[in-house]
Amino acid sequence: GHTSAYMRIPQAAGLATESLSAHIGQRIRWARGMVQIFRLDNPLFGKGLKLAQRVCYANAMLHFLSGIPRLIFLTAPLAFLLLHAYIIYAPALMIALFVLPHMIHASLTNSKIQGKYRHSFWSEIYETVLAWYIAPPTFVALINPHKGKFNVTAKGGLVEEEYVDWVISRPYIYLVLLNLVGVAVGIWRFMYGPENEILTVWVSIVWVFYNLIILGGAVAVSVESKQVRRSHRVEMSMPAAIAREDGHLFSCTVHDYSDGGLGIKIHGDAQVLEGQNARLLLKRGQQEYAFPVRVARVNGSEVGLLSLYTHL
Repeated sequence: GHTSAYMRIPQAAGLATESLSAHIGQRIRWARGMVQIFRLDNPLFGKGLKLAQRVCYANAMLHFLSGIPRLIFLTAPLAFLLLHAYIIYAPALMIALFVLPHMIHASLTNSKIQGKYRHSFWSEIYETVLAWYIAPPTFVALINPHKGKFNVTAKGGLVEEEYVDWVISRPYIYLVLLNLVGVAVGIWRFMYGPENEILTVWVSIVWVFYNLIILGGAVAVSVESKQVRRSHRVEMSMPAAIAREDGHLFSCTVHDYSDGGLGIKIHGDAQVLEGQNARLLLKRGQQEYAFPVRVARVNGSEVGLLSLYTHL
């Protein structure tokens, strides 16, 4: 088999989707593809892989089957509160003693492994947002891996006004309302129900409140922020210089760039005017480059430059 090697140097980068609906569409494609690979080219039974590699690849694929379990988790306490159905035949205290340490341990372990890159709370919301939409395609792919088609996610669009995507958030709004009904029924059962079920009612209500926090975050994600940039900006820090047409030269630092321009910070007071043509001087190794630019905006020492080339 092949030997995998990992480098701690970014080799490539890609653009994220501009809207939640596009993001969900992309993740549906990823999830369906992973389950199809799991069915058609299962790493647990393939040749040339070590045990650790098999477990690692299988874990990455099985992650996308979390949609149905997540939906069950979001509705499980309602079975008791609304239907008086016991989905777990055990005392409430024993359930709490078994479940809470497991959840806390899993959260702490993920935080330790992922460090500053991911937050456990946002991971819960992320999986909740996707759960409703990836559950059907992954279930179908698990049964019939040849069903489904490949589609590319569009990127680079504009969001001209801030708005709420009510269509995407509709399933979670329904779940929020259902859980609120569960809270109301739980309070009624706490006041008028059998005394031997009070602790079970309390555990169920706490569970529902936790679900409401996660669902509230999922609904909040559907608020689309305004995004009017036509080109994605990449942050960086590179020493440079800007030369005016009259020969004056000012040192500066490039702090971001896009497909059509740059953002720079001039050291000292900015002595350029909007609409003025200039040249941006960059150095790489022993070679120097000069790019014709136009000053698009001036805000103190912060200057936005528009490239006069087709691509910078």
